[in-house]
Amino acid sequence: MAKILIADNEPSALQVMKQLLEADGHEVSEVRTGSYALRMVMMVTFDLVILSCEMPDVNSFDVLRALRVLPTTPKVLMVSQAEIPHDTQVSFDAWGVPYLQKPYAEQSVKSLVRLLLDGRSVPEGR
Repeated sequence: MAKILIADNEPSALQVMKQLLEADGHEVSEVRTGSYALRMVMMVTFDLVILSCEMPDVNSFDVLRALRVLPTTPKVLMVSQAEIPHDTQVSFDAWGVPYLQKPYAEQSVKSLVRLLLDGRSVPEGR
């Protein structure tokens, strides 16, 4: 299956997502800061990066910019504890980056991950 990196500073959310994806057969790595996420993507090629909007040390947009210049750009799924402001949602839509608001339904995660990994389009605002 796919190599997935989860970058989330919330330990319980990170563990739930990791268990869900590993149960589907994916190889999952985890980090708790944006700076570690940047280090990992420079060393390992991931198919998908799941990135929290609330990283304490590095802005999620800075991580997105760094991902876009990699030789092999991974798919990205943003997750957020709070509802995402409209201007942020517009930016994510423009970049083709879907998001989920926590707590998320298991089926929503599986569906979005499947869509992203299969290279299919994801509805805007999602």
